[in-house]
Amino acid sequence: MKILLTGGPGSGKTTQLESLEAYITTQNLNWIIHPEVSRGLQELQNPFTKEKVYDPANDPNTFTQAILVQRVEDFKKALLNTVNIYDRGLIDSLAYCKAYNCTEIQDLIDLCKENQYDLVIFFPFWSEIYTQDEGRCENNSQAKHISEVIYETLTQLEANFVVVPQDTVENRQIFLIDHINQVVDSKMTLL
Repeated sequence: MKILLTGGPGSGKTTQLESLEAYITTQNLNWIIHPEVSRGLQELQNPFTKEKVYDPANDPNTFTQAILVQRVEDFKKALLNTVNIYDRGLIDSLAYCKAYNCTEIQDLIDLCKENQYDLVIFFPFWSEIYTQDEGRCENNSQAKHISEVIYETLTQLEANFVVVPQDTVENRQIFLIDHINQVVDSKMTLL
């Protein structure tokens, strides 16, 4: 089973994932979280020059393509009989390409349609909690725009998605777990 957590930068997704990871551990659930790949790619350095390999602020197309390659690999590595939870995924790659006006996105649209998630959980932009950090190159208005493009992309792809309410971490946790369990239960009844 494949569950995607997505949303604009600074929407509280990372904080929620940390809370969800703690819950999975304490409950001893057969759920696995596939981490976001972009921050790891941002930290890659040329071993000779020590310069960063990717520059997302100045060359978002190359960076987005590198992320896509990793996300395809992660999608294919999903474990059977397990709830696979992805911190961003293929749909994010498409949305970011659209937000940054990349060319030739039809192949990416087809890739997303061929490799669908059982549930997508969307975290909308939340200006009150947004902060820019070293790994987040988008400013407030760019983050909001990306969030809007992700939502439009989910709608365009007719993805099975829910929108997380802007609420406390605890209440969001209940929302996530309830929706994930609904998908697990519906898949179990089909077996």
